[in-house]
Amino acid sequence: MGLVLCVTLATFTPASTTNMPPDALPEHGPIEDPDPARVDVLPLVYWPDRPMFTADAPARYAVLNSTIGPNEDDRFFVWIAPAGDGNQVSTRQLEIHPGQRITMAIAFSNSGDTSTVATNTRMLLQWDAVTKGSSALQAIISSDNARPARVMSSATVRLPKGIPGVALRAVPDSAELHVEGRPDTPLSVNDLATGGGALIGCGGRDGVVVGRRCRGVVTIDLFASYPDFIVDAWLSKAAPIDYRNEVRVRPGSDVIVKMMYQNTGTVEQDNVVLAVDRLPPALSIVPGTTYMANSKTEGKWNLVNSDMTTGGINAGNYAPSGGNVYVKFTVRVGDVDAIRQFDPEFPTKGMITLAPPIRLTANTDNGSKGNADTQRDPSRALVVKVLGPAQSDDGG
Repeated sequence: MGLVLCVTLATFTPASTTNMPPDALPEHGPIEDPDPARVDVLPLVYWPDRPMFTADAPARYAVLNSTIGPNEDDRFFVWIAPAGDGNQVSTRQLEIHPGQRITMAIAFSNSGDTSTVATNTRMLLQWDAVTKGSSALQAIISSDNARPARVMSSATVRLPKGIPGVALRAVPDSAELHVEGRPDTPLSVNDLATGGGALIGCGGRDGVVVGRRCRGVVTIDLFASYPDFIVDAWLSKAAPIDYRNEVRVRPGSDVIVKMMYQNTGTVEQDNVVLAVDRLPPALSIVPGTTYMANSKTEGKWNLVNSDMTTGGINAGNYAPSGGNVYVKFTVRVGDVDAIRQFDPEFPTKGMITLAPPIRLTANTDNGSKGNADTQRDPSRALVVKVLGPAQSDDGG
């Protein structure tokens, strides 16, 4: 409960308030229902503007999170902090990193006097599916008889420079309702994030919040998922095996192509498809030569039922932070007559470079990547050079 204590005791200086002396506070707040469409506008800190009250001069009707004082402003009721550190000071702005777990804490109260009861009180949480740069984490608290019927506050997360985006995911079974003097009550993550929100209250999930007699906090953990992966590839003559990015072979020779995919992100990637995106026209895939090695094969090469083609093969699912797979297959260089269809001067002018370079891709739900081509990184292009009859194996 270290985080909860930080929330309830912290001192805040809001960027803007509508504070008035207690004797100037109206007896009744606005009774019109606020426009719910405004709740989705980012990046609000709180909404709507409403009369504020003090502990000594509470409202005479049920009103949510509307107490102001020297060390509190209930309009700002969302805080965030790195998870797992009870000494971490909560804040409304936090830089997060891929793979980080954070705790979101949302305070609720009824700023009416002890005769007021907010009923069917609910909490709804909203945040962007993907955070790019920065985004708001919003909490909406509602009640059937409170005035206004809904109040909103938010906190902001931001990414360091160079991180394109993360997907914030609620950690299952991490949501809890905390009320002083009562055992912590589990809440449904799904209820908090859908529909009208999850029922909250001073007596548990009953929706009842009595004025001045209860202050509660809901906490939930979020995880910054970062889908990412790398692809690399190499070539080798059929014998001896020596993988590199360029090979020099004779017409009619076989070349072994090896490809690697590795999950470097923080989320599992399912149904990873490895494919041949591009082959020079003088090369063809040799049927029955596609092998795969991963943790399921204990790192050993296993023959794959389907051949590596432009449609690719489904290499399965891979765990975050290192799950990987290797695939190898054989391509055959055309004979002299086949090569002459694409370069009539061969072998008169000697060694030629088959174009375009070989390109392999890994296709995932989070995008596609391939080994580099000549426009991006010549050092990673897969190049096959074919020797003419007067050429030696070293190209001389």
